[in-house]
Amino acid sequence: MKKTASFSGESYSLERCPRESSGFISCSIKRLCEKMAFALALTVVAGLMAPMARGQTINWIGSSSTSWFNDANWSGGSKPASGNTVWVYYSTAPLPTRYCIVDGGVGTTGVADNVFLSGVGTTLNRLDVSNALTVATKVFLGGNSKLNILSTGTLSVTNLAVGGDSNSSSANAAQWGTVTVATELQIGSGNGSAATTYTAVTGVLTVNGANSWIGRVGTTRDGVGVLNINGAAVTLLDVHSGRGGSATYASKGTVAITAGSLNCRNFYNGNSAGTLTAASNEALFAVSGGTVDVSQGYYNGFSRTVGDSKVFPTTRVIGSNATFRVRGDYASITNARLEVVLTGPEHTAIRVDGNVALNGTFSVETNGIYKVKGGDSWDIIVADADGVGANTLSGTFKIVNFSKVQQLGNWKLKYDVDNKKVVLSMPAKGTLVRIN
Repeated sequence: MKKTASFSGESYSLERCPRESSGFISCSIKRLCEKMAFALALTVVAGLMAPMARGQTINWIGSSSTSWFNDANWSGGSKPASGNTVWVYYSTAPLPTRYCIVDGGVGTTGVADNVFLSGVGTTLNRLDVSNALTVATKVFLGGNSKLNILSTGTLSVTNLAVGGDSNSSSANAAQWGTVTVATELQIGSGNGSAATTYTAVTGVLTVNGANSWIGRVGTTRDGVGVLNINGAAVTLLDVHSGRGGSATYASKGTVAITAGSLNCRNFYNGNSAGTLTAASNEALFAVSGGTVDVSQGYYNGFSRTVGDSKVFPTTRVIGSNATFRVRGDYASITNARLEVVLTGPEHTAIRVDGNVALNGTFSVETNGIYKVKGGDSWDIIVADADGVGANTLSGTFKIVNFSKVQQLGNWKLKYDVDNKKVVLSMPAKGTLVRIN
């Protein structure tokens, strides 16, 4: 007689095995038992894995240590896995007792789908990355939160938002390690009046997506953002500082470089679109050290649809310790300001390979230390710096302001069209100067 049993859609023969003396003990029953045991093991493992199932939200509680990789520090008892949304500080119980550190040994990588830092008025709303952290979708810093990428740390993320809508308090990120953003960087996007700040101290910051926003108006709030480059190598594509387009809400963006490098494709210093009736866009690009290299265009104010009246951009060049190169064109709008701060007999000139179109206000100030002498002169901006093509210097500043210099004298600003540059000078007494 032949008997059968089935499991997972497969049939197993229960014929008597010639080696057995009695009963319907099949030689193939061994396969059945092995398969059932394997399925039971999978069920047990699935039960253990349930707290970090894909798509689940888990909260940092820090009950055992500061380590991201310690299961006991997370709600549900398991560290984050791919697909998890992570709250490093969540304002409902259980509240964390320590801030979080992505630590671990060589080859250890923290993973998540999203990482959110939220919570106002606490020092525990902080994430330090001293090893590797890969986030598939977004890292978002809410009110008063802090993100530190330490010198041994790396962060790889699709979108990084430092401050955003519904968060009126400041958020801060600081970098000593390596940060790679695949799609978009936002610093101060609809965050309210308190500035959010990203400070690139050392290391490397790379944004591979088209747009990086510093101070971007939100749907319900102003946007105020600051990017400080103090020694890091920063590579972006299009930089939008002070980007607005709201009838009600304003934006203010600041990018400042003191050391390190900034390489980008286009730099829009004050960029508007949409309707600006009561609100305005302000932008400041301050260069006092390091290297600036813009591969296409630098726009000291850029207006897509609303005209210049609500856009207030300032480019400020301080001293002689920087290099400022634009490989395309330089353009400025009516409200634009170009400010120079003289600190010695040399000064950083904006060197433009393409055309220079001047407009707005030129302002000069001295630092109170260097004594300007008759005969001193400084190149301020140079067109056709590479000598290739028929590029030109055109336009003039509508306002020239010497009110902030600490030494009175015969200050002159010359538009040298033949040599395609703007020259500031303090001619020696008795020198005849032609002003073009």
